[in-house]
Amino acid sequence: MKQSIFIMAILLLAGLFLSACRGNGEGEKNVLPELQLQPYKEEAKANLTAYVEALDPDDYSDENWAAIESIANTGKENIDMAIDKQGVDSALAAANDEIGLIEKKNKETEDLAKYKENAKASLMAYVEALDTGDYSDVNWAAIESIANTGKENIDMAADKQGVDSALAAAIDEIGLIEKEHKEIDELAEYKEEAKANLTAYVDTLEQEDYIEEYWAIIEDIANTGKENIDKAADKQGVDSALAAAKQYISMIGNGHKGFVLTISMEDTTVMQGDDFIVEASLKNQSGGEVEIGYYTTPFNAYIDGWFDFSLPALSKPPQPDFLTLENGESYHETRRLSSIADYDPLTYVPIPLPVGNHELRFFVSFWLDQQYIRIWSNKIILIVQ
Repeated sequence: MKQSIFIMAILLLAGLFLSACRGNGEGEKNVLPELQLQPYKEEAKANLTAYVEALDPDDYSDENWAAIESIANTGKENIDMAIDKQGVDSALAAANDEIGLIEKKNKETEDLAKYKENAKASLMAYVEALDTGDYSDVNWAAIESIANTGKENIDMAADKQGVDSALAAAIDEIGLIEKEHKEIDELAEYKEEAKANLTAYVDTLEQEDYIEEYWAIIEDIANTGKENIDKAADKQGVDSALAAAKQYISMIGNGHKGFVLTISMEDTTVMQGDDFIVEASLKNQSGGEVEIGYYTTPFNAYIDGWFDFSLPALSKPPQPDFLTLENGESYHETRRLSSIADYDPLTYVPIPLPVGNHELRFFVSFWLDQQYIRIWSNKIILIVQ
């Protein structure tokens, strides 16, 4: 009988143990043996890895991306330490939430920062391309100051347009210093070379080959040429002034004391583009008769390198008229001239003489005793307004 009681007690305790293990069924869902929970953990860690891989590292600073990787690693450790599914879910959610709080980079701000750095590099490259030898110490210091201010203005710009404006303003300001120093010095040197060239040209002439009055004209032309060179605004103007003076001198000829050509004007001031009247007179005092061939008129005008040659009309046969002057006889003519300096080579639109003072002379050319003679008149200063 004692043995039966013992067996019943054991069966009762076993029933109570099994009932306690089963409970209401909820513990079975949350408390799993390790072998059953491990696959759930691996799936959670894979989800966390996939979440991180879906992010773009370029959207974050290096520091913040390192923080994301650290959070992910810690999250996986917390998942591994979880004792149930609820713990796994909590560790995964916590890691995802913490990663979501990491701040992304402001791409627009970063792009602007890079744009500013590129602009400052462009400004420095522009300055470095300049030759310090082309500037005085003061001007080079000014360039460096402008560059530094330009970089500061680039840094303060609120957008790319502001960066572009600051860069362009600095380059423009530096460019003005370059022109102010270098180009003016070059032009001054170019003018001196041109005047020396003109002097050398005159020096090649023999004063004894000219009558006194004509040598004075040559000297006058040379002096006026040098003045025009000094007034030139650029190298092209210098070249034009030098060429005009040489051409004028080359046309003077030796002259002849036996002829006097004079011109006069009642009013030497004319309005730009208007015609004006010149009285011209040629006197023969050579001691003999002279015959002058001409077309339209024997008098040719010369104004600052512009010639008004008397040429035959296209409709006329190329046969000149002749003027015969006895010794002591004079020939007088009233000429109407236009203050047109030239014509546009493409449109043939007239170009008036510019406002200012201009030299006006007449000349007459003819053969005498098998010698070609060119007679020049006195000079009139024509004032164009």
